[in-house]
Amino acid sequence: NEYKSYLRMDFDVKLLRHKICHPVEEIRVRSLNSLLYKLEQSLIEPEVLSTNKNLHISLLNSLGYEGTGHHQALAILDKLSVTKESAKILLDVDGVNILGTAKEKDNTLEKMIEKITDRILYISNNEAAEESATDCSTTD
Repeated sequence: NEYKSYLRMDFDVKLLRHKICHPVEEIRVRSLNSLLYKLEQSLIEPEVLSTNKNLHISLLNSLGYEGTGHHQALAILDKLSVTKESAKILLDVDGVNILGTAKEKDNTLEKMIEKITDRILYISNNEAAEESATDCSTTD
């Protein structure tokens, strides 16, 4: 039963990624609004989505489209980026630079982007410090 639930979630994420990058703006915005609502209402926990690299890429790519939906995509990234896994993915896919480019295009996104970027860098720096401390505490 848990296995079926996992497959269903995997299927839904694949479909969601497709809709987030759909060429029709209305479909993109509806899918972003739907996901944001589910996260805000705790119908989906950020941890469930935080390891899905392709979802992160789709959210970042959605910032490149003209029109609306940027605030929703950023709000979703904001909710996901509280996890170490998400912060690592966003660093690995050059999310900080992509977010910086989006900020240059639309200065109304500046505060939200800076919040996400600061969190990503903070989490990754803490993770690196923890790994360094662990390396130093191991004995031969």
